[in-house]
Amino acid sequence: MKVLFNSKYKAGKELRYLQDCIENKNEQYFYNRYATQLIGLHSSDANRLLVSSCTHGLEVITRLLEFTCEDEIIVPSYAFISSAAAFTLGKSRIIFCDSRLDTATICLNHLKTIVTKKTRAVCIVNYNGYGEDLEAISKYCDSREILLIEDNAHGFGVFNKGKALGTFGFASSTSFDHQKNISCGQGGVLYLKNKFLLDDAHDISNFGANMSEFTSGRASRYSWSRLGSNYLLSEFSAAILCAQLEEFQSIQNRRKFLWLNYWKSLSTWSTETSVTLPPVGLENSYHIFWILLPSNLYAIRFIDHMKNYSVQVLPHYSALHLSSMSRKWQQLCSFECPTAERLSSTLVRLPLNNSLSAEKQNIVIEAALRFS
Repeated sequence: MKVLFNSKYKAGKELRYLQDCIENKNEQYFYNRYATQLIGLHSSDANRLLVSSCTHGLEVITRLLEFTCEDEIIVPSYAFISSAAAFTLGKSRIIFCDSRLDTATICLNHLKTIVTKKTRAVCIVNYNGYGEDLEAISKYCDSREILLIEDNAHGFGVFNKGKALGTFGFASSTSFDHQKNISCGQGGVLYLKNKFLLDDAHDISNFGANMSEFTSGRASRYSWSRLGSNYLLSEFSAAILCAQLEEFQSIQNRRKFLWLNYWKSLSTWSTETSVTLPPVGLENSYHIFWILLPSNLYAIRFIDHMKNYSVQVLPHYSALHLSSMSRKWQQLCSFECPTAERLSSTLVRLPLNNSLSAEKQNIVIEAALRFS
């Protein structure tokens, strides 16, 4: 039996809601509004805008803040490409920061050493929904008058000390792509702390047209008013998203069970083989279960070993400070990020998805236990 790393999941009413869209059974943007309401049940009363991807949410933030080439934006080296690329729209100077080894989140101690007078913003990644440093990072950024932006791709529905991830900073962007706990294929949600910027974000997401003025009656027709693009989530994607959000708690409970089962089943083996497991006991989204191998050679061997048992396991991010783009583009500034390099070369993710059965998870566990 082949065990894939990821698999599509039907929560319940996706086809029914899509049919409603096709047959125009509801008023315009009904599912966009309904999805926004459902998101509010699992986050907070932040100002939200559904967007076509987490990446596009970060691009909207960049356009809102009008970053320039004089600004420095700090991002973790161990992150997805768009965590840095989105900020190049303003030709800002990207500064790469190292990460913590245990949670793969940004390292506050390293962050403090690379902040300068030109630092305009820090974009952190809530890796696997770990957010125990968020309060400290937020306070530090506030003390330096630096904007905190959260790439909350992994963190939907997670709270830290009673506060939702994605609401600690000035703004955040969350992902609902095909690999996330809650998915509409491709989509996301933008959060803004300042509600007065929501109209601007909406206009930017509507090709740069003054749609907020037009729809409110303050303008007789819409026109091009600023730089923007097509960033809004489609009604069809919103319909799928609603069906998934309605089952959010059951999805999270299932993923938590699978995640903890991996941890319990592999804990003794990990000690015997010098393999590191993700920290247990900390609030997280149960989006990823990974293991950290002793070296890159071990990681390659483990991936090949699991392939022999028809189990698909994958590495994750490549360290951005070592990328060809980092070498080519002079606006990207690289400090040494040894932990990011270690994570990039030795972290391997095990299959964890909403369709993973107990039988398939046992195949993964048994195959892993045979590796030494």
